[in-house]
Amino acid sequence: MAAWVEDADHYPVRTLALWTEKPRWLHELKQWYREDQVRSLTEGTDLSRTISSATRAPGRYTLKWDGKDNEGKPVKAGRYTICIEAAREHGGYDLQRHELEFNGKAQQVTLPEAKELGAITLDYHKR
Repeated sequence: MAAWVEDADHYPVRTLALWTEKPRWLHELKQWYREDQVRSLTEGTDLSRTISSATRAPGRYTLKWDGKDNEGKPVKAGRYTICIEAAREHGGYDLQRHELEFNGKAQQVTLPEAKELGAITLDYHKR
């Protein structure tokens, strides 16, 4: 499972979570892997070695984004896409994407359940 934030140009500005059993399965997260390869070439860093953690059992999880990019710098206000991708060995694949306008105005949206991903609630509010 991977969760990340893209800017309006579809550039991955922040990976929020990368849960994988072994690095050899990263390519199964097709969208995250492809975008991270581009990001890696641009930034010259390998995030998979520093942010990945063990695969998690099905359940409810909370991820938070502090409005910063992978380098810890605040991003500009604007349109961003929240992406959540799941792939299971010998199982299914899902990718949920939703655009949000990060402008200081509170928003909440629930994405429909998918085969590999349950309902996802995105809650944006300024701290």
